[in-house]
Amino acid sequence: MKTQSRCLALLAALFVAGCGARSYYAAMDQGSDPQQLAALVSGATTRSSSIQHGTQVEYLSPDGRAYLWYPGNPRILPGRWRVEKRGLGAQICFTYMPQPVSGWSCQGGGNYLVNQAEIVDGDPLDLEGGKLPFIMSRASYRLSDLIARTGNPSAPLRPRLETPILSSSERVSPASKGS
Repeated sequence: MKTQSRCLALLAALFVAGCGARSYYAAMDQGSDPQQLAALVSGATTRSSSIQHGTQVEYLSPDGRAYLWYPGNPRILPGRWRVEKRGLGAQICFTYMPQPVSGWSCQGGGNYLVNQAEIVDGDPLDLEGGKLPFIMSRASYRLSDLIARTGNPSAPLRPRLETPILSSSERVSPASKGS
């Protein structure tokens, strides 16, 4: 148990050091305020990636609709999203159609932001249009790779938050935000 605790502490320290403590804490801070969290993700496309699920890309429209591009799915999965106050912080919640049987699934706003590899303005992949660009495998993709593959390489990627999950080589510098 003592060795396991030390390993977990070391992994956590490496995560914060390797990902940039400032980015990690900024994401956690922005995710704790409901208004700030909603403003950050409303009208944005997010990308997360995990071993379990692969790359997931989602457009969160300002009217509370969500459009999820999930690995292996033959279509864009429509849903809803909302931000709620939870205790002293915020949480972001999702439900997906056509079977919102399980209701809403929520997670802390800071945790949500920390797990996003990219958050960019708008809907550069036109997920709201409902047309699946292609059936995505469970590989890890960057938004720029996906945009290039869809044949619209000029779609602008304007980051909203330097997320802590990106390696330094993947981060977009503030100087290139407008390009």
